Amino acid sequence: MTSHPPANSNLEHLPPKNVTATAYDSEEECYEKYPDGEEIVRELREKSVEVRFGVDATKLERVSGFKGRKWDRIVWNFPHAGKGITDQDRNILSNQMLMLDFLRSVAKFLKTGPLPVVHRQSKRKKSDDDDDDEEEEEEADNADTEVDDTKPTTSSERGTVLVTLRNVPPYTLWDVPKLAKNPPPPMQGSIPPNPRYTLLQSFVFHRQIWKGYEHRMTKGERAHGTGKTGEGGEDRTWEFCLRD
Repeated sequence: MTSHPPANSNLEHLPPKNVTATAYDSEEECYEKYPDGEEIVRELREKSVEVRFGVDATKLERVSGFKGRKWDRIVWNFPHAGKGITDQDRNILSNQMLMLDFLRSVAKFLKTGPLPVVHRQSKRKKSDDDDDDEEEEEEADNADTEVDDTKPTTSSERGTVLVTLRNVPPYTLWDVPKLAKNPPPPMQGSIPPNPRYTLLQSFVFHRQIWKGYEHRMTKGERAHGTGKTGEGGEDRTWEFCLRD
């Protein structure tokens, strides 16, 4: 959870106290999985970053201290259920349920306001009589966007959700944009329906821009180990906001 812009903006002047970093593992589990984690967390806390452990992103409303709080940007890079399911169809379903639960829970913590203004270069020119919102969103889904980093983020704009995944199978089969824009009805009557989101933009996530960034897997191994999933292709970020 963070209040910074989503793309390659210069974050040098972002007050660290504006950033909340969360982890699903307990603090002890995190340091056991990631030996350098303690040093990283200590550095973040010294800079006044809020670091919280034991946070389930699908049940944010249960987190002590989150009630009533709102964020400008809520970011989840490379989400994964981490259940070790070998059957691909069941694995995809497990991760789709993870994303639906996250998108339902996170809606309560996004700042309200007018729609964000996104400056991007379209692949096609929209005709005067083209009123198809789905076409516009499909275009945003498939096109690279050019974010104007010189334009400051408007503090009154509504908050957005950013999800980054490998843009190759099996992750593309999760179909996160469709889950956000047109979520299926809940399979259990006690679960409220998911809110609907608008896709604002998608863009390539360049890891090298973020100094010190390194992707880690849910089991603790570094991404450069023996795993073959997600090879090739690109990392891609999708940015959504709640639909009116």
